[in-house]
Amino acid sequence: KISAADLNFTANGVDCWPQHIVVVSDTKAYLQYATSDWEANSGIRVLDLNTLTVSSEDLQGTYGQFSVAGATKGRMLFSKGKVYAPCGQSLAVIDAATDEVTKVDYGMQIKGIAKGSDGKVWMILAGGGVVDDKIVAVDENGNEIAGTAFEFELEDPLPTETYMSIIGICSSFTDDYIYITHGPLAYSMLPT
Repeated sequence: KISAADLNFTANGVDCWPQHIVVVSDTKAYLQYATSDWEANSGIRVLDLNTLTVSSEDLQGTYGQFSVAGATKGRMLFSKGKVYAPCGQSLAVIDAATDEVTKVDYGMQIKGIAKGSDGKVWMILAGGGVVDDKIVAVDENGNEIAGTAFEFELEDPLPTETYMSIIGICSSFTDDYIYITHGPLAYSMLPT
């Protein structure tokens, strides 16, 4: 059992707010956080589950301006030994055995991430306009292997403001459908 009170730490002298944890073993997790100065910056650190100690350094390439270069508030995903973590317009792919980070730039803000029943990692990308928004699948290295524009018309473009960083995305465990929430509406689609 972990509570936010157990995870007191700072980044560059500023208190941090834990926002998401992904557990990768009995002894190790990754912690996504934002700084307490109105979430000006964010990053990802290693959390030792035996001692509840947060590492003093961010994983390479995950710290920076919140939802621009730093970690995006929202879900990280663990699959096949790697953690997939949105960092603004890039995807950080973290090797859970070595903590090595590879970043893949998409040029669009990553708004959500989920693993489909097909085993692919799916991401929502916001381009600033309804025609630019899309959903993509990535391989184990974070490279796009499939993608499509939404098969439905969104009432509004997906927000690119950093304070509105999350769009709900999840998948069915039995069918190939991806489910997306945007504002008060929910959509389903069969990505290709």
